[in-house]
Amino acid sequence: MFPEKSKRRYLEEREQDLNDLFEVSSRLSSLTNYESIIEQVLLSLMGRLMIQKSAFMLIAGEVELQLIKTKGLDDSLEGMTVKYSDLPESFSPVSDLNDFNPLKEFLIENNIEVLFPLIRKGSILGILGFGKRLLGKKYENEEINYVSSLLSLAASSIENALIVADVKRANKGLDRKNQELQTLFELGKELNSTLDLDVIVKQFGYALMGQLMVTKFLLYLKTDSSFELFHSKGFTQEHIEILSPYVDQITGLSEPLLVRNKKNELQNALRQANIAALIPLTIQGENRGTLCIEERKGNEPFSTDDLQFLHTMGGQAIISIENARLFKESLERQRLQEELNIAREIQQGLLTSDFNIGSEWKVHGKNVASLEVGGDYFDVIKLEDGRVALVIADVSGKGAGASLLMSNVQASLRALINIESDLGLLVRRINEILYENTTADKFVTFFVAVLDPISRKLTYCNAGHNPPLRFSETGEVTTLEEGGLIIGMMPGVEYETETIEIVKGDKIVMYTDGITEAEDKEEVEYGEKRLIDHIKRNLQLSPEELLGSIVDDVNNHAVDLSSQDDVTLLILET
Repeated sequence: MFPEKSKRRYLEEREQDLNDLFEVSSRLSSLTNYESIIEQVLLSLMGRLMIQKSAFMLIAGEVELQLIKTKGLDDSLEGMTVKYSDLPESFSPVSDLNDFNPLKEFLIENNIEVLFPLIRKGSILGILGFGKRLLGKKYENEEINYVSSLLSLAASSIENALIVADVKRANKGLDRKNQELQTLFELGKELNSTLDLDVIVKQFGYALMGQLMVTKFLLYLKTDSSFELFHSKGFTQEHIEILSPYVDQITGLSEPLLVRNKKNELQNALRQANIAALIPLTIQGENRGTLCIEERKGNEPFSTDDLQFLHTMGGQAIISIENARLFKESLERQRLQEELNIAREIQQGLLTSDFNIGSEWKVHGKNVASLEVGGDYFDVIKLEDGRVALVIADVSGKGAGASLLMSNVQASLRALINIESDLGLLVRRINEILYENTTADKFVTFFVAVLDPISRKLTYCNAGHNPPLRFSETGEVTTLEEGGLIIGMMPGVEYETETIEIVKGDKIVMYTDGITEAEDKEEVEYGEKRLIDHIKRNLQLSPEELLGSIVDDVNNHAVDLSSQDDVTLLILET
């Protein structure tokens, strides 16, 4: 039992501890930066416990801790990571750690003697290590309890601050992607408004400067059998001559290349010519040009996101460049029809031809334009997380104008599909950009679905498109209608999504209205009922065979399919 005087003092000390905890808690709750919170915790504890050295670490991976803040240690340690095999769940001397734990060696080298875990809801977020106390005083139970209590309060504030930091980083990244998407749309409008090669290259240069602060670049383009320097801005003839022996290597890339301090002949030449990155300009996997760029203003290094954006923007530019070159050639030969046929080939090349999405799945698509080029669009996109996006769309109108708008829709979708996981928000963003950048008579019916081949779940959004037909193995038919208004008509439209499970034997048939609205000589439409009946009779066919049989049946019905609307089909089977 305590003597009365000692008991009173003990209670006073504990009361003071509670007051101190309350005061520190109030200060922590006002902070939103986790580094500031950790700084406050260290200042509060080190003065109280008379400690000169400390290290605050947060878990940065399954077996790694990151050193966030130190006191009395080498400042260069902050930011480094340290591996660990296990962490104490309560106050522990460093000497008690397992000898095979790599964390122990690091702590001993830096004179850290004891550890306190940072715990939130039963999970360890990090650890706080202290060096030797002045006068060599040992930790009393009350002191250990105080530190543990303070860290419990801090854990909640730190966790919240980390969440805030993550959200800020995500928002910053999203703002950047939105800006990049807007740039793509603006550039697309400018490029699609002209067939003058000089104007296209100039607009592309403006986009490089405006978005990435790049003022110097070289553009190599493919001619009939080789690559030639098409445009140079800011580079001297000496730089160009340095690169001359390496043109085949420079233009033979399939992915963007960031020039680093690697000791090989090509990289040495690129550095000597002040080249910071190489961007292949591709159409359907074929390299049609290469963009060579110098460091941006301020010498800020290019990130992986920068290279991906340059690749997308370059892909958009090369399509316009190719269109302009083809048009110029056709004018020179005064054969406009031939140019339109080539444009059709380019457009068909933009439609996916890779239908391999896994051994348990079959997919096939086809587009038949009523004119040389058209406004129908389908795509099969393999996403970075292993899922697959299936897309079909129908742009209002026909011909070159519709095909240009289709190209913008495709570029926008591919730029955003790996960024925005919510299909409803994805479609809403594309709608907003289309509305702001097209006239009132331009709109698109649009259907997008994302398939998880592992879970067999398919999430879709239908923006005013003909509802795709889902056929079970027994011939039962359902339609995929959840979504909203066609895109490009009005701003602020909300879009709903639905998730369904695809079972063995299911077929999903996506089509444009060129199928159901094809008319015979009596102006009778082919219709959805005839389409459903035809598919039911041919459910045993593969997607490719079924697609061919549908087109044949529509052709048999229609007077002249080439004089009517574009026809597009995309069929999925498991």
